[in-house]
Amino acid sequence: MLLSNIIFVIIFMATASSAEHYHTSEKEQQEDGRVLGTFETKEQFEPFAVETVTTAVIAADGLFEKLRRQYPYPKIPNSERPEFLGERGIFSRGEIRKNDEDKFLHISGLDDSVGIVLRGTEYSGAYHVSSMDLRNFCPPQELNKNGNFAKWLDEYKGKEINFSKAQVFIASSFWTKNVEDVLYLLAHNGFNAHYMSIPDLELSFSGDANREVFIRQDSPYLERVLALKGHRIPLLTQLAVDTQTGAAWCEHFLRG
Repeated sequence: MLLSNIIFVIIFMATASSAEHYHTSEKEQQEDGRVLGTFETKEQFEPFAVETVTTAVIAADGLFEKLRRQYPYPKIPNSERPEFLGERGIFSRGEIRKNDEDKFLHISGLDDSVGIVLRGTEYSGAYHVSSMDLRNFCPPQELNKNGNFAKWLDEYKGKEINFSKAQVFIASSFWTKNVEDVLYLLAHNGFNAHYMSIPDLELSFSGDANREVFIRQDSPYLERVLALKGHRIPLLTQLAVDTQTGAAWCEHFLRG
């Protein structure tokens, strides 16, 4: 009996060790275990408040392969650049319009926020989703299922009868917690995502003001990100959808 107990303990320890090793290997595969660059800068976050910010740029090919498996949405099919983009962008909150009134919806100025366009049968809507639309202001800053974005989805559902059939377009400059929250709230409210355009970049904050930028090694933005020497990445995104034809256009660009 004692011998069998010893054998059980040995097997349990070996299994636990193997599981721990697998978890570590998976994380290393996601991040590829290689820091491409570490930079320190002094940045002002509030009036008269300057902090030292450390930014680490980390190779993460495996991370984005995992994200594609987890969120297997086709990329937004790019049509020709629509006319009159500059003066018609939605910079904050959202709009809902009848398709026969204005067929064109355009969201600009997206960085770590998320742009959403819902193309319905009679009504279409666009929302520039920021952190304040998703989470509570005070700690713990958890997802608010009745926040501004969720209320806007309810408003849209009240207008568009067949809302569950609406085409959903999603765009952002980075993978962030905001993207995950948006996808959750869409599903929670009966919407299926159809198209998505987000570069292979992820922003995360590792405590205090420190940042981590996970990037695919063949990203077209890699050289520019490393050249920034830790300053905030000026990558912006804009999304436009013709709600009558379904033609969509998305652009990710570095300003300056």
